[in-house]
Amino acid sequence: MTAEPKDRRALLIAAVLALVTLALYWNVLGHQFLNYDDPDYLTQNPMVQRGLTAEGIRWAFTAPVSSNWHPLTLLSLMLDVQLFGVRTGVIQFISVLFHIANSVLLFLLARRMTGALWASAFVAAFFAWHPLRVESVAWLAERKDVLSAFFLILTLLAWTAWIRRPSRFRFALSLVLFALGLMSKPMLVTLPFAMVLLDLWPFQRLRLGAGEQSSVDKKTLVESLREKIPFIALALISSYITFIVQRQGQSVATMERIPLVSRLANALVAYVGYLWKTIWPVNLSVYYPYPETIQTVAAVIAAMLLLGVSFLVWRHWRARPWLFTGWFWYVGTLVPVIGIVQVGSQAMADRYSYIPSIGLGFALAFGAQELLSLRPGLRRPIGILTGIVIAGWILLTGRQVNFWNNDETLFRHALQATARNHLASAVLGSTAAQAGRMEEAARLFEQAIQWRPDSFEAHTAYGVALLNAGNLDKAAEHLQRALQFNPMQFEALNGLGAVLSRQKKPEEALEKFTSAININPNYGEARLNRAMMLQQLGRASEALDDYFAALPLVAPNPAVLLNIGNLLLAQHRSTEALGLFRQVLQFQPDHVDAINRVAWVLATHPDPGVRNGAEALSLAQKACGLTKQQHAPSLNTLAAAHAENGQFPEAVQNMQRAIEVARTTGQNSFVAIAEKLLVLYQSGQPFREE
Repeated sequence: MTAEPKDRRALLIAAVLALVTLALYWNVLGHQFLNYDDPDYLTQNPMVQRGLTAEGIRWAFTAPVSSNWHPLTLLSLMLDVQLFGVRTGVIQFISVLFHIANSVLLFLLARRMTGALWASAFVAAFFAWHPLRVESVAWLAERKDVLSAFFLILTLLAWTAWIRRPSRFRFALSLVLFALGLMSKPMLVTLPFAMVLLDLWPFQRLRLGAGEQSSVDKKTLVESLREKIPFIALALISSYITFIVQRQGQSVATMERIPLVSRLANALVAYVGYLWKTIWPVNLSVYYPYPETIQTVAAVIAAMLLLGVSFLVWRHWRARPWLFTGWFWYVGTLVPVIGIVQVGSQAMADRYSYIPSIGLGFALAFGAQELLSLRPGLRRPIGILTGIVIAGWILLTGRQVNFWNNDETLFRHALQATARNHLASAVLGSTAAQAGRMEEAARLFEQAIQWRPDSFEAHTAYGVALLNAGNLDKAAEHLQRALQFNPMQFEALNGLGAVLSRQKKPEEALEKFTSAININPNYGEARLNRAMMLQQLGRASEALDDYFAALPLVAPNPAVLLNIGNLLLAQHRSTEALGLFRQVLQFQPDHVDAINRVAWVLATHPDPGVRNGAEALSLAQKACGLTKQQHAPSLNTLAAAHAENGQFPEAVQNMQRAIEVARTTGQNSFVAIAEKLLVLYQSGQPFREE
């Protein structure tokens, strides 16, 4: 067969991969954002919602999100917002496009490494259409999965090109692409290990000694490791950064909470669990609860199975190196997320199989290819069986994609797919509470706590819902229980601070907000709450520090901007205050207090370059027109604007009206100040802020 028909077949395979994957995930365009991790990455992340900005780029490289350092993932989401806005469905669909690209690139990579057309097509189809991939693709918060895999495959394509035609440029390119992958998700730290496996097969760069069971030639093994030192160095740097960030974010479970024996047992069971879900991909869940007791029997069986497979693979590594590479790719690339270092409270997660599945794809594809070479008569039945299996993947993937439509569909399915799923029940409780269905929410929260009494996530969510409903005593009870099970739960500390604030216990509330900030300095809500508490206590300078620290971390809030502006105005920082008051008007053009404040600054600022009498008068008149009844502050501002324009009779008239209104409403302190201003205007002088 000539090269031209082969190339046409490759193009056809790539097109089918892309089109079928597009059709499978098309419904993502109608999906909603989730209240599970999506708020951290976009829906409650004001820095990402601003799109690509210089400040945002700096923030992406310095501020971890969800206890991870992945600046490129954040930048990709910022670019989405810049291009499309915060549009639900559209941003999730960008991840679908990355998955399509990954699938096609994986096909090209497998074919370039092995020269096998149909086996490479199967590797890519398994990767593209298997239901276990859905979580990584349909979930906005998992952009890091598809993005990191994109750079992983590009790294290996560049590395393959370097092996075929060595050059400094190709080596440097593969190193840069690897760095970009690490900045998308640090799970790629195992790639140097996987590259050594590829040197054995399919690159066959590791020479073999004589004898059926002989080992790899030490010289070529040393050469293989030496050339990967720059990759290993980057992996070590990324691992160190990840460790520091996750430790600061308190996301790593302590040994007291999950002992090492439990972690090892769960890791063994999870390894086999991913294999089973690869074979029988049903009852997939967004969250798999961590076992309440050590799974001794299951762990022993899993260990025996894993050791048995590993022994057989090692035993036949010379005859079947593709099996060796595929199996140990799967085992090795899962190590960072298998739970020895437990991040989060899940037992396993479908998304963790996104990159490890590539190894299993190679093992399956080239195992089938070997079987066909030995038994050509099986070509037809194996082809039919492969078609049935792929059709099953497609049907199950399409069904699984639809579960990711919204919180209700996703977590109700999780309740059906798993036993005693406390987190799913708690998330559904929060969803019901936000919709005002408190009776349903209470039932779901109580169910979650019944299933897992030590679930600090459920206690925190319940406490916050009760706080929002005004049930302060019961809210405090659940928030305190959350802290009993996890003293580093900063959301619970913040919620407890809010309870104490409403109970008129400012000093105690301040202590809780401060504790939350000490645990997570980038927790904007706690900083904002502490700022308001400091403002109430009259500690204006400290309040301003917290307000300014909170602004990049919370969604723009006109009330907060107005608060900061008023504090700045009280400290005679009128120019800074003016900018904030104008920001309020961008959100609410008819905000009377903000209009008044802008008009006041424009009428009374000591700098003639800032003052603008015409605009001040126009805004002051608008503010008075927006108030249903006469409003003393608005009349005061109108008087100041008239005075700035040299219209002192009008200034005196409006000042007198302001004094009358203030006396009627009992604003005695205002009357005292207003009378001094009245004297000033009667003498023909405008008022100037000091």
